[in-house]
Amino acid sequence: MDSSNYIDIHIDTKLNWKRHQLIHQSRLEKIKNSPPIVPSPSTSLLDLQKTKDRTKAHYQKEYIEKIKQQNNALLNRLVKITTASKNKRSFTPTLKSLNINKRIRESQRITEENMRLADRISHRKSTLSFGSWEDSYRQAKKYKRSISKILLQ
Repeated sequence: MDSSNYIDIHIDTKLNWKRHQLIHQSRLEKIKNSPPIVPSPSTSLLDLQKTKDRTKAHYQKEYIEKIKQQNNALLNRLVKITTASKNKRSFTPTLKSLNINKRIRESQRITEENMRLADRISHRKSTLSFGSWEDSYRQAKKYKRSISKILLQ
């Protein structure tokens, strides 16, 4: 990530945050200092509707202003990107070793060794068989019976 872009973005967000904080504080002060809005017999519903419309328009105006600021920031970044020097070459990695033949021979040797190991494993007769397992099971069962007879006596 380019550090200048990172700083630009975060400075921009901090400035926006501070601006919104100031707007919020001024609104709170305005609300504290104003008399409470309670519908009274003198206040008509039409007057209340007008105040709602005014606040809605204010929020819409603020939202449009925020969008314009974001658009300007994007436009500035695009201009910066397009005006950047176009002489920068794209980095293409090259081979670091000049001994490509040696590396090819080494990879062939490893492949052949792997093939030999695979052949030894696949052609080897298994040392465990089902018959030997059955014999050991019968033997264990016999021991179990004899031990249980001894314990019951």
